[in-house]
Amino acid sequence: MPENPDFDVQTAHKYFSAHCFNSAWDLIEKSDRTADDDDRMSRLAQASVWHWTQREDCAKRNLSVTPGDTGKSVLDIARRKSRFISDILMKL
Repeated sequence: MPENPDFDVQTAHKYFSAHCFNSAWDLIEKSDRTADDDDRMSRLAQASVWHWTQREDCAKRNLSVTPGDTGKSVLDIARRKSRFISDILMKL
């Protein structure tokens, strides 16, 4: 990997932090999510958090999508909870 890529790394982190967050959020709101969607949503949420932590303008308020140092984003937790609740409701 080149030490000096031919693109601005900070611009890339800014783009991917937002893009991954928005893509994960779209999947959270999807009513007919599949297991593959759930997996993709989890990975997007984790990628978003990582890219945020690499940004020069990252502050604790930007990391409100993460609960402490667990590395799990609120998006991931929300996805898991919504899937869990959906599974319970389907069994009623």
